Amino acid sequence: MRHSMLLAVLVLTLSTACRAPRVEARSEPTPARAFDWTIGTWSGARRAGDTGEVEPMRMTVAPMLDGAGQTRDMAIGAGDDPYRGFCAQFFAPSRGVWVREYTNASRERFTELEGEIDARDPGRSVWHVSSPSARLSELVSERPSANAWVRTMSISTDGGATWSVLWVDTLERVNDFCPSLLARIIHEHARQKLQSTGYAGLSAPAGTLRTSASSTT
Repeated sequence: MRHSMLLAVLVLTLSTACRAPRVEARSEPTPARAFDWTIGTWSGARRAGDTGEVEPMRMTVAPMLDGAGQTRDMAIGAGDDPYRGFCAQFFAPSRGVWVREYTNASRERFTELEGEIDARDPGRSVWHVSSPSARLSELVSERPSANAWVRTMSISTDGGATWSVLWVDTLERVNDFCPSLLARIIHEHARQKLQSTGYAGLSAPAGTLRTSASSTT
């Protein structure tokens, strides 16, 4: 009996721990919350602007600094050696812009970008490299729908007179493993197992399955 109870507690703990962070809904998001919609896991493809070559892509966005910013971890390409990129971004109130520090697996330094959100479309933002360079770059991030994300990188070698597309990322939100149906079933089973032993201190957490006749789908 004691072994079964300990096992149930362990399963309950693991199924709760793997839940994805919940993002609070806000009617009027503050500037620092403007990119909360990107939090989660995304899957899609990157298409090269010159050759049209398409490679699979996956990106995971996580909150950092108690919601003040996000980290992004991406992998592009199939096989054992994909392109790996990482960035951390946050809103800088003193500058009135978003700041992003980006690097990849082969670099030895970070590149800083500044981003601003389109006043007419909160799902669209435009990013530029902070330091001056002979080659200008512009990254446009767009949200066509709640679960779609398009990122377009363009470059200019003539001071911005003409631009060419370097690549386009087309992404869709994918279901996180937790909370998944399997995790909720495990969680509910563990809760009921504990209650069957006489321990009534647990209540069903939000999102768990209900087995009563009042269940809805």
